[in-house]
Amino acid sequence: MNQTFPDLADFVITEFYGKLMGETKVLNLLETELCFIGALVPLQVPSQLKSHAIGASKCGASEKTVEGALKVAKLILAKHL
Repeated sequence: MNQTFPDLADFVITEFYGKLMGETKVLNLLETELCFIGALVPLQVPSQLKSHAIGASKCGASEKTVEGALKVAKLILAKHL
């Protein structure tokens, strides 16, 4: 997106991603990353999922916590297919 539509990429990063990830009044950054992991599982976007798993780790999540978030998301998805 950055190469094709640089203005759109800047807008998405600033107005959507930055504000969403930066808001910590309800959830802290770790909790937000874990929610992203859960939301990305049904979308089947492995590169974004990997990025947010790394982000969760950088926020203090253990490997077990990240794996748990993935497992819960997959279990919920399986119930609704």
